[in-house]
Amino acid sequence: MDQQIVQQTTEAIHQTGGISALGLNAKLFAAQLIHFLIVAMIFWKWIYRPLVLMIEKRSEKIDKGLAHTKEMEERLSSLETEREEIIKNAKQEALNLVKNAHEQTEERNEKMIQKTKQDVEKIVLDGKKRLIEEKEIMIQETRKEMALLAVQAAKKILEDSIDEKLAKKKAEEVIEKHLSV
Repeated sequence: MDQQIVQQTTEAIHQTGGISALGLNAKLFAAQLIHFLIVAMIFWKWIYRPLVLMIEKRSEKIDKGLAHTKEMEERLSSLETEREEIIKNAKQEALNLVKNAHEQTEERNEKMIQKTKQDVEKIVLDGKKRLIEEKEIMIQETRKEMALLAVQAAKKILEDSIDEKLAKKKAEEVIEKHLSV
């Protein structure tokens, strides 16, 4: 029985033209297929391709942006390293400048101290010389005055020609008189 059904079905398909046995109208199917192909071409040309191009451009922009971001991060990292190196060098240079300034100040102070010591020694030596000169002058003046006093005392002694006690007394008076002045 199964064979009979299959045979009858095959004969019916051959008689009706094949597609119509399935319940399809060939002319209508062909028209729908043409319409589908036209809509698919329009969709492909004006919607799908521009959309794909736009997505590709957007992907390229995103990739460029990511590459640029990565490049900027690398550059920022190198700049940060460079900045740290510059700061380190600047600190070292500042320390060197302070050290040099301190050394120069110490040298200047030492020179000033030495010069001051020399000036003080010179002043002391000059003072000693002056004192010695003034002492010599005073000794000479004192000798002159003593000689003058001795002459005046002798003159008084000779004028008075009195005894020795009176002569001593007059000489002491003259000396005291000149010493008190």
